[in-house]
Order: sequence, then structure tokens, then C-alpha cells
Amino acid sequence: MCPGPLTTPPGHPVPRAGDKAPPDKIVIEVATVNGSGCPTGTAAIAVSPDSTAFTVTYSDYLAKAGGPSLPTDFRKNCQLNLIVHVPNGFTYAVMGVDYRGSASLERGGRWPASRRPAGR
Repeated sequence: MCPGPLTTPPGHPVPRAGDKAPPDKIVIEVATVNGSGCPTGTAAIAVSPDSTAFTVTYSDYLAKAGGPSLPTDFRKNCQLNLIVHVPNGFTYAVMGVDYRGSASLERGGRWPASRRPAGR
């Protein structure tokens, strides 16, 4: 999952406690997907009820090594292009990202995990 808080970018007024939320909800669609970790149709977007965050869930993001796995199975990646429909008069920016996942290792296994945001 990749929840990301949404807020105004630099140069725009920063919302204060008590400011009204947008009257309409933001809508986020997956425009395109690319990568070995997210085949088409396996990434889903959920927007929070107050339109301040969204979550991306990957239903088929699985890396594995050893046993009957293929040599290319140990590394997976996913790139998403999103279409964000914003209510009139509002501007949003991604202010943070939170990654979550799980792992299962056989006895004696090691996991040298890493993550790298796109463009870095």
C-alpha cells in the first residue's frame, strides 16, 4: 500500500485546522501501469472519505527467490500514472508516501529489501 497525504504545494495558502474540506470529492484513476510487479488490472486506488489521502493497493505484487522460482522473480517493480480529478478551486500535492508489505522466509533465509521512488 502507498497512502499519500494530499495538501497544497508551496506558494499556495496552507490549510489550517477548521478549514472546510472541498465540497466535492477528488477522484483518482489509474491511467497506465508498467512493471513486472503490477500487471494490468492489479492496482487499485481508494481515496479517503475526507479527500486528504489515497491508498494504492497491488493485488499481485509478489517477489520470490529460491525453490522453483525463476531467476527474474527476485526483483519486481511498478510504475503508475494516475489521473487526479480535483474539485474546482483546489490544488493538491503529494506530501508523503508510506510503504507497507510483508515477507515470508524459510529457515535460514535472508531478505535484503530496498525501495526507491521513481526518478531517484
